[in-house]
Amino acid sequence: MAISVRTFLAIVTAIVGITAAAVAFAPVYTSAVSSVDSVVSSLRREIGARLQVNVDQFFSRPQLYISSLRMSAKLKAMNMSEKSTITPYLGEVAIASDVKTYCGFEDGTRLTITPPFHQPLDIINVLYSYVNPDGTRSGVGFYEYNLTTQSNTTTLPAPTTPYSYDPRTRPWYPPVLAAQSWSAVYLDSSGNFSVITAGGPFTNDTGLTFGAFAMDFPTTVILNYLRLQTVGKTGRVFLMDRFTNGFLGGNWEVSSVINASGVLRMAEVSDIAQSDALVSRMYAHLGMEFLANCTTPCYANIGGGVNALYVDVLPITDAYGLDMRLVVLLPSRDFREDIDRDYKVSIGAAVGAVVGLLIVAVIAGQIALSPLARLEERFFAVAILEEDAYSNGSFNFLSEVVQIQSAFDHLSAELARIKSFVPQSVLQTIGDDDGNCMAMENDEEGSIAMSESVINSPRDGESPAQATALQGDVLSKSRSSEGPLRKTGTILNILTGLTSRQVTVLVANVIGFHDVSAISPGACLTFHERYLNIICAASSKNRGVVDHFSGDRVFISFNASNNVATHVTRCAATICAIEDCVRKLSASDAIEVRLAAATGRVLAGNMGNNTIKRFSMVGKTVNQSMVLLQLAKMWNVPNVVSSATMETMEFEYNVEAVGIAVLPGSEKGGKRMVVGSVLGAKAAGEAEEWMYELNAGGKLETDLATLKAAYQQLLDQPNSHEDIEVLLSTIELKTLRGVLRLRALMSEVPEEQLPVPMKRFDLLSE
Repeated sequence: MAISVRTFLAIVTAIVGITAAAVAFAPVYTSAVSSVDSVVSSLRREIGARLQVNVDQFFSRPQLYISSLRMSAKLKAMNMSEKSTITPYLGEVAIASDVKTYCGFEDGTRLTITPPFHQPLDIINVLYSYVNPDGTRSGVGFYEYNLTTQSNTTTLPAPTTPYSYDPRTRPWYPPVLAAQSWSAVYLDSSGNFSVITAGGPFTNDTGLTFGAFAMDFPTTVILNYLRLQTVGKTGRVFLMDRFTNGFLGGNWEVSSVINASGVLRMAEVSDIAQSDALVSRMYAHLGMEFLANCTTPCYANIGGGVNALYVDVLPITDAYGLDMRLVVLLPSRDFREDIDRDYKVSIGAAVGAVVGLLIVAVIAGQIALSPLARLEERFFAVAILEEDAYSNGSFNFLSEVVQIQSAFDHLSAELARIKSFVPQSVLQTIGDDDGNCMAMENDEEGSIAMSESVINSPRDGESPAQATALQGDVLSKSRSSEGPLRKTGTILNILTGLTSRQVTVLVANVIGFHDVSAISPGACLTFHERYLNIICAASSKNRGVVDHFSGDRVFISFNASNNVATHVTRCAATICAIEDCVRKLSASDAIEVRLAAATGRVLAGNMGNNTIKRFSMVGKTVNQSMVLLQLAKMWNVPNVVSSATMETMEFEYNVEAVGIAVLPGSEKGGKRMVVGSVLGAKAAGEAEEWMYELNAGGKLETDLATLKAAYQQLLDQPNSHEDIEVLLSTIELKTLRGVLRLRALMSEVPEEQLPVPMKRFDLLSE
């Protein structure tokens, strides 16, 4: 069947337009959706990790109280022969924790401390029992006791004799007498909220167990925290006991107590599964077995696309038998619904634009082909010998060309927003590669220009034609190398494995950040933003990379993801810059920052799987920086740097030794090493070597061999330990050089002959 030229051109135009639209938009949409999935997966891990850490902290607080009481008993801080003297210790713990504390002893006596319910807060209620000479027991209480004056504020009640309460027969006593542990979650006597008991045994310095104590901690504090958490937009989080399947609470309106035939009991997960759509969907697909069998973090995906539901089961455990599970439900719709709708609108608009352009193209084609139609009619008229109707008419031709223009503004904005999730280390490396590429291009342009000048002036005996040929050859070679240079200068090789690199790791921490976070979320965000602005400005100025942060703890790397030859001195400059910025803040915006740095070899590179991949560092240097941060807190100094870091930066920066430590995985083989603190950059003329003095018996010693002899002579004298301590107090530990020489002396002294101060340093560092 024959078709007209117009119809053929219209069909071809439509096919070409639709194919072009599909080829242009399909890869962009697929790539954008894949990027969104990666971002959602990363946010899923971050949300779960944040909730898990915070819940762990709630449960670690009670064990700190238990451990402190056990240590007090072991160190004989409490007189166990007169049990009433334990009252001040237990009273302070009861007030600090706002929890009733009670004790039982192997002789059948008891002691119970109840915190105050009203002002004044230093008045506690006490009840205790004792053994009479005839073997019977008597009980006294409750009566009020003032912790400030350590005296009774009310008259002691008359003793109750005989006193029948024996803690040894109570169910709470045997488990905590055996070991420091948790109980199962249970309802309190009122049936309004759940309680978990923690306790441990009383032992003396010889290890003899003579009693136990326990504290009933209500779970309302943890549940109030979970109730205020927002997971995405509509996500859910709840806490359950793994052994009993008991449901403690979550972030939606649901009761953890049910009435079963007039008896109140703890609700189980199966009891509340239908109270929320997401929980019901999770329970229907995975069941109770999945939650109970997750002894390690478990992750599951229900469904796919916009309707996917991400399920994370995170263990909440400790060394004392705690075994709970934190379940986080994150619907994909919270993140992908808006993005999916926007992309569909963008593609719909683009398809509409293409259809409109096709219509315009067809109309323009009709106008363009109209002269051919008139020519056809004229030929036909000539063939049948009729008069040409158009012979005296005016002809209208196509006067302008239709231009096709399509905008992808919305699509570009979405891609820019996705780019904001790229880690800083990747952006920093790409920027460095672009800068290096530009510098290499400039060098090549200069070398090419010089080559042209040399070629344009022919050498003796060389013809102009030969010079021209040589010039063309040089230019062709330079342009042939330009393509690979641009390609390798801007593409980050994320497919390679880990690489061994010598780096410097700097860890920053804010003093008092948790106090600020307790004020309000807004104050916490403002404080954290001001703190990160200082950290990022100082690190970027010195080519450092903020790899990641967790709360107020920030990790900065030098020479890991970008090449920095002087990474140690740049780390020192960053420390000084941060401390200078903190000092210049006003009193209302004051921030106290604690810093620690370590230098060593690590494995650096991109790690992960097909779902998530991040730039990471693996090595003992990272652990050393964390240990140094704890030492900075113990010694109350603003910053602490390792021995390797000190040895490199001391020629440009003033460094003060602050102690001796044994760092994990040290290249020194576990020997004691001097660690120091950066004071600031040296002024001009201060770079020469400093000396120190050791005054032993009125004689000035500066030679290392003489120092060793004097030190050995002191060891041979009676009461050498006291003399060594006096000697150490006379050393001017003002320079790294002097401390390093003292360290050389210490390395040759047997461990049992070390003075007490040195042993204390080692214990602290370990």
